[in-house]
Amino acid sequence: MWGIQYMQTPVGLPLQRDYVQDGKTCCDLDQFMIAAEFQGRGFGEAALKLWLEKVRTGGRHDRVILCYVRGNDGAAHLFSRLGFKPTGVEEGDEIVMERALE
Repeated sequence: MWGIQYMQTPVGLPLQRDYVQDGKTCCDLDQFMIAAEFQGRGFGEAALKLWLEKVRTGGRHDRVILCYVRGNDGAAHLFSRLGFKPTGVEEGDEIVMERALE
């Protein structure tokens, strides 16, 4: 588990889990939270970039999937900027996105 801090103040948390699909291990970013008072200040993007690089260089995963709640345009925009594409799958009010790891 990772914690996201700014000047020793906790600001967020990414939670991941792995699962195997079609013989390949996928990393599911199950939760990605940034405290409300720190949103819109670049903490989420910086943390997500670092986390993605750690997952990519770990060599265990071929892709990352995540989902966001429909209407959360900030999350949709952030994930799109970082290379995530909608899969066409929706789970209730959540839209699933995916990014290949090269």
